[in-house]
Amino acid sequence: MIPLQEILVIAAALLALAAIIRSAQKKRRDFKNRDATRKLELVLQPRETMKVICPQKKGRVILTSKRVLFETRDGFHAILLKNIKKVQGSNEKGNRTTVPANMVSLTIKAEQDYEIRNSCPEFEEFAKQLIKKTAPKKSDKPSFGERIKKFFRDYGSELKKITWSSKKDVKSNTIVVIASIVVVGLIIFALDMGFSALISALGKIY
Repeated sequence: MIPLQEILVIAAALLALAAIIRSAQKKRRDFKNRDATRKLELVLQPRETMKVICPQKKGRVILTSKRVLFETRDGFHAILLKNIKKVQGSNEKGNRTTVPANMVSLTIKAEQDYEIRNSCPEFEEFAKQLIKKTAPKKSDKPSFGERIKKFFRDYGSELKKITWSSKKDVKSNTIVVIASIVVVGLIIFALDMGFSALISALGKIY
């Protein structure tokens, strides 16, 4: 039988070896991540920022403020967001869906089709931001037909706000207006006659 002391020594040696292997793997992984980050930073253009990184089997897919970057063995293949024709999601049944949470894959249609699988926690955020960035923008200026419709709609709403006078009010207001016109006319007539007589009298004197 193996003495207990030797068993303890072997166990301690195995634990130490496992710790060394784990530490070496962690350092290697950290170095690989730092190297990948350095490569990615070299690829980014001025004023371009990373948004979401979505790891895939063949490499990472990175969404930036301007492009989608596909990691390859030789570096990165870039697609400008403005060159993306369509973004199409598929659910488990193979039907199209626009809800990122229901997607099992996402297809980017540009000069060719690129498929991204829902294989990482970042996929949902990646799909959400990509759909938002590539959605067709609505024109701020309304069309001629929409402006005509808006004009008549506003005209109708303003017309409803008008308070029409009753028949009695119209009659009384009409009498007041006619009476005012007559009174003002008589005053102007009297003044005119008075000034005419005054001018005539002054003419005779001088």
